[in-house]
Amino acid sequence: MSISVDNVTLGYDLHPAVHHRSLEIEEGSMVALVGPNGAGKSTLLKGIMGQLKLLGGSISLGQLNHSQIAYLPQLSQVDRSFPITVREMV
Repeated sequence: MSISVDNVTLGYDLHPAVHHRSLEIEEGSMVALVGPNGAGKSTLLKGIMGQLKLLGGSISLGQLNHSQIAYLPQLSQVDRSFPITVREMV
């Protein structure tokens, strides 16, 4: 089982943010997606999760479906009044 991204282009309002990217993520592997702000990291993840329509290329999830993939987006501000502790969350 693997996730395959082949020559993918993704963007917003037909303006590409990720251009012609390909990658293969094998089952059991650990992958880090790093880069500066605006490099397209979240855009690529949204495309893999099916939240963003492809402008080109293809994405194959193997035997996975979109409900089995998730990511936690980075937030620049934390709501300190959120009524739950880390222990309660875990």
